[in-house]
Amino acid sequence: MCQQMIWNSIALMTAIDLLVMGITALAVWSVIRGRAAHKAAGTKIAPLVMVIGLVSLGLFYFADLLAMHVLSRFIPMAESMATMEYLHLNFSWLTIPTGIAFIVGGVIYTNQDLNHLFLEFKQSQLNITKELLERQKAERALKRNENRLTQILDTATSGIITIDEMGEIISFNRAAEVIFGYSAIETIGRNVKMLMPQAYAGKYDSFIANYLKTGEARIIGIGREVEGLRKDGSEFPMELGISELEMDGERLFTGLVTDISQRKQAEEELIKAKEEAEKANQAKSEFLSSMSHELRTPMNAILGFAQLMENNPKYPLYESGKESVEQIIKGGDHLLTLIDDVLNLAQIESGQLSLSLEATDPADIFEECLALTRTLAEKQSIEVIDRTLNTELSAVMVDPTRFRQVLLNILSNAVKYNHENGSVILKAKETARGMLCVSVTDTGPGIPKEKQDQLFQPFSRLGLEASDIKGTGIGLTITKQIVELMKGRIHFESAFGKGSTFSVEVPLTEDVPVERKKAQKVQADAQPYNADGHTMLYVEDNPANLKLMETLIGRMEGITMLSAHTGELGLELAEAHKPDVIILDINLPGIDGFHALHRLKESEFTRNIPVIAMTANAMASEIERGLEAGFHRYLTKPIRIHEVTAALENALEAA
Repeated sequence: MCQQMIWNSIALMTAIDLLVMGITALAVWSVIRGRAAHKAAGTKIAPLVMVIGLVSLGLFYFADLLAMHVLSRFIPMAESMATMEYLHLNFSWLTIPTGIAFIVGGVIYTNQDLNHLFLEFKQSQLNITKELLERQKAERALKRNENRLTQILDTATSGIITIDEMGEIISFNRAAEVIFGYSAIETIGRNVKMLMPQAYAGKYDSFIANYLKTGEARIIGIGREVEGLRKDGSEFPMELGISELEMDGERLFTGLVTDISQRKQAEEELIKAKEEAEKANQAKSEFLSSMSHELRTPMNAILGFAQLMENNPKYPLYESGKESVEQIIKGGDHLLTLIDDVLNLAQIESGQLSLSLEATDPADIFEECLALTRTLAEKQSIEVIDRTLNTELSAVMVDPTRFRQVLLNILSNAVKYNHENGSVILKAKETARGMLCVSVTDTGPGIPKEKQDQLFQPFSRLGLEASDIKGTGIGLTITKQIVELMKGRIHFESAFGKGSTFSVEVPLTEDVPVERKKAQKVQADAQPYNADGHTMLYVEDNPANLKLMETLIGRMEGITMLSAHTGELGLELAEAHKPDVIILDINLPGIDGFHALHRLKESEFTRNIPVIAMTANAMASEIERGLEAGFHRYLTKPIRIHEVTAALENALEAA
């Protein structure tokens, strides 16, 4: 019986151990499979291995306790213990290590899985830390950009103000604080109308509302000058430019404000200075015109009567008397030249010299100037040679009067500063630069090299102040400036002791046709004009000038002279007698010469009568105005007898 029980216990333990070994084999197979699929389901294998190990040890000790309980009932304890010890020795070598191995393996496996989880956690932490660092870096960069932008806005010289659709101020930079006198804290959150005078503030809402509704920009994107309102209540001019932007679905408007108070003040001062300068120039012009008139009026009598004395066929002068009269005329001419030069220089320096550039035939100018120069040259036995006669020249774009003045000055200098029996040569040629080069060569003493740089300076006569040669020292200064105003240039070559060559270059016209006119021959002496039953009306308020004209007309047969000392009386005589020609002064008491001419042209009885202006108003602008007004000729005082007789002859032929 006992023996049977023992064997039954052994069989039970063997069955349990076999079960444990089967479970162990299954566990090993599961572990091996689990290792292969660790990456897919590693977190489920480790606990299973540990459970298998614990179950193996549990079943073994359960079988041990069960067997010992059974044996203790049938055999003594000592034998039971001996039997159990035998069983332990035979079965524990497999069961216990297997269970422990599986427990340890499960722990290791679990540890490996935990390590894996820890690494993943650690990597996750690193990723989170990296993301946080990058975010902090981005936030710091954003903060730096914001600070930089704030600094830029604060260092801007113009005020920068940002508002929303409601007109509330969002930003207000430091320059705006300086301009308006408000701090940013005082303005942010308040309506921008606080910075506008009432006249502008009342229109602001309608401007913004209209723009938001229609998109029509009256102020957006357009720079304009407006008025601003400072904190102290003062208004000031400012330049305002407004731009629009959209941020986070919100429309914002940025205004760029510049305080232009100083600029406006400078502009006002400039305008005021310009007005004062214009007034000064006007006063200067009036003074020059008045001085010219006042100087020419007495000179007219002096030179006029001297010419009549010099050329009086009925009462010729003795030789000594002729010489005296010649000196009077020469001195008067020099004084007149000085007056003209000073007036011309003053006009040029003040920018008031007017030019009328037109296509001009240079041959006509050459012929006139050479005729006048030969008269002067004959007195000094100087030969004037024209080398332009066989030269075909194109028209030039010049002011004819001023070009004539330039050429006459150069030719007269070539004669004045020449030796007796010397020569003056005039040449002309077209250059490749589209200019006409006119040169005048003399056989005079030449200009010392050390003085050549002073040649075009005003009032510089190069050491000839004490010589017998009369001059003002400003002729070449005026000539140079006139040539440059006509877009030309003047230059010279001179060798001391051999002579000089002055060249003037003026622009040629670009295929502009020009009518070639035959220059009138200038007569040196007055020639009697035979007229038959003609009447001349002379309107002049100066008694000396009236007497001069009476004397001149008295020498001309067939002309009856009527005179009037006022414009009104002159109009009455013109209506009553219908003269063949009228000579009219400009500066008359009552109505002036221009008004009188207008009245004459309006009347059907006098509109066709030629009217000659004879006046001391000799400014270029006055001459131009007179010819445009309708005067037949415009003669300036002091008169030249031959010019007056030629003008009368021409007018009577036209009558």
